Amino acid sequence: MEPVVYSRHELQGKVLTVTGPVPPDSIGKTLMHEHIIVDYAKNFGPPIGDSSRARVGGLSLDEQRQLWEEPLSIKNVGHCRGYFNQNKDNMVLDNEQMMVNEVEVYKKFGGGTIVEQSVCGMYGDPTALARISETTGVRIVHGSGYYLSRVHPPDMDEKTVPQLTQQFTQEILAGHKCYSKESPVEVAGILRSEGADLSRVVISHVDRGILTVPDMISLARQGCVLEFDQFGWGCSFTHALQHGIDYPSDFVRCQMIRELRDAGFIKQVVLSHDIAFKSRLTQYGGEGYSYLLKNIVPYMLQRGLTEQDIDTMMLQGMAAKQDDF
Repeated sequence: MEPVVYSRHELQGKVLTVTGPVPPDSIGKTLMHEHIIVDYAKNFGPPIGDSSRARVGGLSLDEQRQLWEEPLSIKNVGHCRGYFNQNKDNMVLDNEQMMVNEVEVYKKFGGGTIVEQSVCGMYGDPTALARISETTGVRIVHGSGYYLSRVHPPDMDEKTVPQLTQQFTQEILAGHKCYSKESPVEVAGILRSEGADLSRVVISHVDRGILTVPDMISLARQGCVLEFDQFGWGCSFTHALQHGIDYPSDFVRCQMIRELRDAGFIKQVVLSHDIAFKSRLTQYGGEGYSYLLKNIVPYMLQRGLTEQDIDTMMLQGMAAKQDDF
């Protein structure tokens, strides 16, 4: 597939997908943070010594090294749902046909678009995504940027702001520390001081149990969009035992969203699952990309949210700001 370079004029008022720009009113219900093609295993490597990863899960170091190399199967998938980073195969999504099958289930339940966040350091594949999009009819938008510092290129610290700006702009036209309650506020402050429009800034992972609703309201008052992107993943012992983060249940997430709606910030909430592991796919007994539409949306409607609230979170989030690209 030959790369296509678009001008800013061609993208004005459009959503750029991996198969080309489309009108915002054509994207349908949208998952704002997912991974379809990704190699997350390269962020970790096999277990070593007395690392925090090796100390959790109840396995000896030899058992963990064996588990790391095993294919994900019915024998080990239960363990890997709680300790996602102890099995290499679990963290690699690279089978196009398998991912076509997963995305088609999402479409069956009314899904229209998926935002793929496998940026530099996560080994995504925009060309494969284009094929998946064309096969399924689901639109895919590809994110841009760099992942965690441990997978940055060797010359990352030497890159200047203009160089990074040029790179990210080219990625669009052509084709921090994670576990700190203060980080989102600090990031928002830095962006604001540099003149960024915070209504175009999405704070991911607000529903991992670090931020309270008042914390979220504080971010929303600055203009930021709040991304609840952990639906379907209520029990990560990797995060609980290694980082002290207790994931809330999906019921609690829905309650938080109701509180944000009642406080007047529903227009700044978007939803997703952040699927990046085989153990969360339907073909391995997981919930898959259709989980929100199949289960959470009906639950939200029974618990006080309205169809308009759902559409605001799943239809308008990405499309709202396209006119000022």
